[in-house]
Amino acid sequence: MEIATRFLDNVIDVNKYPVSEIERVTKQTRRIGLGLMGLADTLYALNIPYNSEEGFSFMSKVTEFVSYHSLRASVELAKARGAFPLFEKSDYAKAKLPFEGFYHREWWHEDWEALSKEIAQNGVRNSHTMTVAPTGSISMIAEVSSGLEPQFALVFEKHVTVGKFYYVDPEFERRIEELGLDKQAVIEEVAKNGGSVQGLNLPEDLRRVFVVAYDIPWWDHVRAQYEVQKWVSAAVSKTINMPSWVTPDDVLSAYVFAHRLGLKGITVYRDSSKGEQVLKTPAQRGEGYIAPVSNKTLELPPLSFNSVALWYTIDELTVKKIEEESLDLAGGLHAAEHAMIGVMPFHVLCDRWDIGGVSTPLHPYTGEPTIFIYDGYEGGIGISEKAAELFPELVRTTLQVVSECGCERGCPACIYSPKCGNDNRPLDKRAAKLILESVLRKLTSEV
Repeated sequence: MEIATRFLDNVIDVNKYPVSEIERVTKQTRRIGLGLMGLADTLYALNIPYNSEEGFSFMSKVTEFVSYHSLRASVELAKARGAFPLFEKSDYAKAKLPFEGFYHREWWHEDWEALSKEIAQNGVRNSHTMTVAPTGSISMIAEVSSGLEPQFALVFEKHVTVGKFYYVDPEFERRIEELGLDKQAVIEEVAKNGGSVQGLNLPEDLRRVFVVAYDIPWWDHVRAQYEVQKWVSAAVSKTINMPSWVTPDDVLSAYVFAHRLGLKGITVYRDSSKGEQVLKTPAQRGEGYIAPVSNKTLELPPLSFNSVALWYTIDELTVKKIEEESLDLAGGLHAAEHAMIGVMPFHVLCDRWDIGGVSTPLHPYTGEPTIFIYDGYEGGIGISEKAAELFPELVRTTLQVVSECGCERGCPACIYSPKCGNDNRPLDKRAAKLILESVLRKLTSEV
């Protein structure tokens, strides 16, 4: 970890940048992305099912270990080379770390309190040290499973001019040899079964451990990303594989589930979205999941934490105008919330996945229509506070984005959010414009 962290930090300095602005921002934050791959093969080797409670616990522990030691290496680099230039403006200087696991002591296996204090005292070289990339190509070179993904298939059949041969997962091949099974017969049978052992007359322990992507329920794919995201300050790449028989409600539920767990974003792939697919596992052919693994994923509570938010209310005159024009007040508030979250990264050091929002036509504490924009981290990390300092400018930019967008009713460029837990409903672009105009007038008159 120490060597890899040092290497990635060196890349920032020796890299050739296409424009000076990219070089300036890169060197101000010095983000690096140490990751991992081979997770699925490791679980095979340890005889642990990917989507078991033991498997999920292992994912969390491994990621915590990498995150902790990459940050510790970054502290040592800061002592020798200096902290990243924006360190003093970050919450690192307040002994706060930008990932969820830091705020849950019950999850700790490392001394995070001591490390956070050491960072506050000595600085840290890199604002982010870890991400989990897809690693599709490099994992093939290393002959391991990619990123945190489960194996897509245990056996691939390859046809060439001289005949056919099989690509076999090394851990699976080793296990069938240990069990004294007819290797060639098993490989051919698994290949005909879409690369999956489910539904075959094979030892139960083999079927329990050697699950592949479509053997795993979509909610456990989301859970796997959640276990890793706990310790990662940047993003995590993960495909949420779904069989073709899932419904649109399943897709919506995956996004809502991910939002409730606090994930930054997910990628859903529904089987048969491509025209031609050679491999078909039993889960893809049937109408349900049959892998014999049980866990507590569906019992997980929604993510709950105390944070910091900025908020603003809408005056009665604006509400009346919205009603007179037969517009949707709730939709306008919701749209203004989305638009402001979308533009905040232009003014504050964050991305939209670091912040969340809530809007309501009548809040019990304010007694008025209210919009809240909050930090997506326990205790807040200074994003909302900085946004509050720049609030007039933030409102002006939000109004500009909404007003100048050429769409009629809203689109991803203005008021749609890629992480909305309400499926971007309701939204009213015209009402949002009226709301933002009224807020900006009030702010201007107060100056």
